[in-house]
Amino acid sequence: MPARRLPDRAGRGHPSALSASRRHRDRELASLREAIRDGGLRGSALLAQIERREEARRDGWVEALLGIDAPIERAAIADRELIAYQPSGVGAVLALIRDVPIGAGDVFVDIGSGLGKVTMLVHLLTGARALGLERDAALVARARERAKAFGLAGGVSYAHGDARDAVPEGSVYFMYAPVTGSALERVMARLDTATRGRAVAVCTLGLDLARFRWLSERASDDLFVSVYDRG
Repeated sequence: MPARRLPDRAGRGHPSALSASRRHRDRELASLREAIRDGGLRGSALLAQIERREEARRDGWVEALLGIDAPIERAAIADRELIAYQPSGVGAVLALIRDVPIGAGDVFVDIGSGLGKVTMLVHLLTGARALGLERDAALVARARERAKAFGLAGGVSYAHGDARDAVPEGSVYFMYAPVTGSALERVMARLDTATRGRAVAVCTLGLDLARFRWLSERASDDLFVSVYDRG
């Protein structure tokens, strides 16, 4: 006797269940984006939303929330001392906000800001004014479009430029290893000039700045971010 065929059930892996789950996620993200635009999803309220997500899924969720998860055509990099853009992890962003700490009175500068993930998060979570410096024009255009979509023009801005030529004035700087070799020496020389005579914090991810004697490294067991002080 042939085996009796059981009716399909919309289980966890069933296409209809996956589609319903995706629709629910899209509706939730749309609602949260509207709350950001309205100014209601900021600070601790946004942090609570982020911390509700599984750690392994937070980066993808935040990038989807900010609308920077879609592929984008990027300029080729011929100079081996320039590192291709990689988005910083949410854990690193939360660590630097906590460890510096960053507050509403700060001016935060991300050198190599890419699609604006760090700058938008820092502004939304702390109220600090955030500036991004990025050499890839396509990334700058997308970051500006997303900041405008959220109504963040007054608190978040992006400059298309090269940190080897100039560095904006700020109180907290962040670098996720955007350059190496002599390019790093040039960037740090510009940063030295831009911050001379002022108290600032320089935060890095995957980048050791201990050899630059005008900076003082803070003692920390943090595995994400290194923080250096000047002044």
